[in-house]
Amino acid sequence: MMPPVAWSEHKGEPTPDKVLAYLKKVLQNDFLDLKKSKRYTTTCSLESYEEEADGRTLDELAVTYWTPEAETLKRERLIWLLKQFDSEPELKDIVKLLFDPAGYTAFSNQELAQLLNTSVKEIENRKKRIKVRLAKLAASCSAEGAKRV
Repeated sequence: MMPPVAWSEHKGEPTPDKVLAYLKKVLQNDFLDLKKSKRYTTTCSLESYEEEADGRTLDELAVTYWTPEAETLKRERLIWLLKQFDSEPELKDIVKLLFDPAGYTAFSNQELAQLLNTSVKEIENRKKRIKVRLAKLAASCSAEGAKRV
């Protein structure tokens, strides 16, 4: 817990301008203290990202993102993802809508319920099941990647 802020006598009579200036300084110091705390020691600097990306800029990365090869990879990933839901077609329908290759579509639960002719509660349940399945897929993929290394 931080100590209380007190007005010292050597600063004279507390006027609104003096109090505001003092509180501004206190808030700046508090911010700097929090910024120097251990919570922020693991942040990465911009230089480390540039080194990892071989010095490529965001514009250069965007150019490589929209190449025919990248489109093919995205399409293959989508096909693989949809195959993971073959055993549960009701989940696969939602995944198809959410991962539409034409672009990101943010459907509300109500819109999904209308599109799939079901209730909002059923959509919420299906989304929970999809999250669990995706978490398992991510865990299995990371475990396979660790085995290869």
